[in-house]
Amino acid sequence: AKGGTLPVLATLTRREAAPGATFRYRTPIADAAAWVLRRATGRSLASLVAEHVWEPAGCGDPAHFLLDTGGHEIAGSGLNATARDLARLARFVMAGGPVAEALIAGGDRALFAAGAAGMRPDHSYRGFWWVDHAPPALMAMGVYGQRLHIEPESDLAIIRLASTPLPSNIAGEPLHARAFAALRAHLG
Repeated sequence: AKGGTLPVLATLTRREAAPGATFRYRTPIADAAAWVLRRATGRSLASLVAEHVWEPAGCGDPAHFLLDTGGHEIAGSGLNATARDLARLARFVMAGGPVAEALIAGGDRALFAAGAAGMRPDHSYRGFWWVDHAPPALMAMGVYGQRLHIEPESDLAIIRLASTPLPSNIAGEPLHARAFAALRAHLG
């Protein structure tokens, strides 16, 4: 959109349901959160991620965000990183222990199931992470099949860099589930 994401965010006023009534994943929520962080700190999202996530995780290459036409980082789908650094990020998340455990333990599965129309059974969503409760895993899922899958209990991280024909991850869910189960069985 001309002028970037921020003018578009201001137009998103229709409420589908009362807060807390159902789950709906909406990418612009990440962009709104990034806007709040930028306004509150006076810093770019990239510098905040570098200081609070990337550097503590020991990542070797800078993470980049795509910029919208207004020059702001696209938080919802614009992160670019190497597979090596995503693996380092996974180790960092697993080493965080209580943080990963709190994310996995949290999330309202019933609310998620009702809002997601049963597309991902045994899942929830918390803190910008998709949570699989069987087996316990945290997932960052990007458009076109990108995936960071972290199973702290199994000490397993799977990074999938992809470019599938469809932006949605729903069609690939059965394939991912089988592939990840096969990797878990082989490495376990």
